[in-house]
Amino acid sequence: MQRITAGVDEFSVLNHAARVALVAKVTEQWQQDFIGNFHIPADLAKAGEEYAAIEQGDKYPSLSDPVREALLKRFDDRYGDGGPRLWSALNGAASSNK
Repeated sequence: MQRITAGVDEFSVLNHAARVALVAKVTEQWQQDFIGNFHIPADLAKAGEEYAAIEQGDKYPSLSDPVREALLKRFDDRYGDGGPRLWSALNGAASSNK
């Protein structure tokens, strides 16, 4: 990204606007790949810990908010909406902390 932004080497033929557009396209593709290829732990307790760390920004602190939300949605798609605080299998189906 830095080479594209700086316009060095093969990127020197691109004008500023073209470099900005290329950086945006590469960033978008990287984000899609990162989200799509992200491994959601099969172990529910580990998934809950990882979800919390990502949600709080302890893990992957430089993710943009939209990417962080998309990543957390992948967890929700697998285990249910609301994250580990609401995943009934993690907290016990009989739990009633509503």
